[in-house]
Amino acid sequence: MRGQLSLEFVILMLLAILGGAIVTTQLVQPAKDLNLSSEPAKKDIIGVFLGPGSLTSNSGTGQENGSIINEQQENNNSDNTNNETNQNSTEQNNGEQEDNITKLPDLTVSISAYYENGSLCCHGKHRVRNRGENQQLQNRFRHGKIKVGDKIIIKIKVSNIGSADVNKTFWVRIYEGTSNRTIATFPINGSKVNETVAFNFTVNVTKDGLKCGKCYCHRYRYRYGYGDGYRNCYGNGCSISMLGNEYSIIAYVDYNNIVKESNESNNIDYVILKYVNTTNNNDSNDDNNSEIIPGNSSYLSISVGKYSFISLKKDIIPNGTYKSGNINIVVNKNNIGKYNANGTIWGDIKTDDGDKNNKAELYFGNLYYIKNVYFSYIHPYSHTEFIGNIIHNVSINNNIDNNAEVLFDSTNIDELKISNLNSENSKVDIINSEVKNIQIECIDSTAKLLINNSNIGNINIKNINNQNSELIISKSNVYNCININNLDSKITIKDGSTIDTLIINESIKGKLILSNNSKIKCLEIYGNLDGKVIINRSLITLLYIKGNVNSNARIEIIDNSNIYNLIINKYDGGAKIIIEDNSDVNITNSVAEKIINSSNP
Repeated sequence: MRGQLSLEFVILMLLAILGGAIVTTQLVQPAKDLNLSSEPAKKDIIGVFLGPGSLTSNSGTGQENGSIINEQQENNNSDNTNNETNQNSTEQNNGEQEDNITKLPDLTVSISAYYENGSLCCHGKHRVRNRGENQQLQNRFRHGKIKVGDKIIIKIKVSNIGSADVNKTFWVRIYEGTSNRTIATFPINGSKVNETVAFNFTVNVTKDGLKCGKCYCHRYRYRYGYGDGYRNCYGNGCSISMLGNEYSIIAYVDYNNIVKESNESNNIDYVILKYVNTTNNNDSNDDNNSEIIPGNSSYLSISVGKYSFISLKKDIIPNGTYKSGNINIVVNKNNIGKYNANGTIWGDIKTDDGDKNNKAELYFGNLYYIKNVYFSYIHPYSHTEFIGNIIHNVSINNNIDNNAEVLFDSTNIDELKISNLNSENSKVDIINSEVKNIQIECIDSTAKLLINNSNIGNINIKNINNQNSELIISKSNVYNCININNLDSKITIKDGSTIDTLIINESIKGKLILSNNSKIKCLEIYGNLDGKVIINRSLITLLYIKGNVNSNARIEIIDNSNIYNLIINKYDGGAKIIIEDNSDVNITNSVAEKIINSSNP
């Protein structure tokens, strides 16, 4: 038994040595097939492969490797089968999706613009590029240019290029590109759009639709912007203006997304028209191929003679002489001067004194922006007007004489400073305008400041004296504050006006009248009330009298008026608070309650 065991052990050792030699031979081969420069493996690490486990491992490895290969092949085959199945499924899904897409409608729209004379303005997204071969047309018509007031014929085509019918009624919107103003909306019967639907309508070109252009000095720092497309460039000392020179009309089919479409990227089309800065009465400038630059001024010094008339307008003056650079214009009595700015101007404008029958008249147009306006004098019975301009600063340092008037109509002003408005029947009118700040030293005599249909930021008036001087605010909004030291005369706020805050720093000896659906959010009187506060068909959110309500004072709340909060610090006997005609007051403190109870037994 021992011999057999020894012989078996010897045989086993020989087999182990032989196996180790074979493995060693394989390991010491250089890894040239891997393109690696490696040294042969050393024999002393082969010892880990010696012994019975090494053989068993070698013998089983082939079988295991073979089974792994088979499993991998089976897995690969299975994966291929799954891939084919998934691919077939994906192709089927894609086919179903394609079927669904092709069964949806696809709405498109195209737009063209024509003048009334039939010539093409532009088509689609492309501007007219013709060279003006048709000499029978005016220059601007030959080159696709338009003006405010022109009538443009718009031609719209709506089609369904999808493969499914439209079974719903949908809407088309036509609107101006810059202002977003809707020109027209109209329905289209879905059953009819499967064939192209075409229709025409007329558009009146408005100034609100103009698109702003770049500043001429190319510094691109815009300070002002209004609906007429104006921009003023304010960089590095530059104050050069630029009127917008494009007008666009957009057609949007199915703008409220009623129809489910395969493609909605083609639901919009538009036309772009070039804008000409001339009026219909001044076509000669355009036909002569002369380009008129919107006018602006760094400063103007204005002297207004007796009985004279001065008008500075944004619009072009027909048959006016164009001026640029430094100007010094004097119009004598019984003469009329007509001018237009061309680019930047600065200097002096003057009209001589005249009489009722011999007046000097000066008209200056194409003046979009004025940085500074200074009045040297404004003599009696004169009229000065600014219409449509944008003005940074207006300074009237001298008195506005008897029966003289200064009018701001449709203007935009940063600062309006008036030293004294205190002559007989002198007036400052602000109509349809925007003014950030108004500063007045004094309104006296029978002078008036009239604000109508305008938006004002702040009004600061030191004194309103005399019984016949007046501040009248009608159909307007003051969105910050009216600040007045003394009110000895009259303030009338009427016709739906809204005042955010009205502060009387000292006393009221005159009248404050709020009427006809007007509103003051906060009225604070820091001094004494000796005069009258009349609220007629209007509302005050807070009325706070911090001074004394004297014996002659009277507060009237009549004709469906309201005071939501009434606070009075102190009063003298005899003061009255009258509440009539379905009006109401929320009494906030006992002093106000005492006055009301004594006034309304």
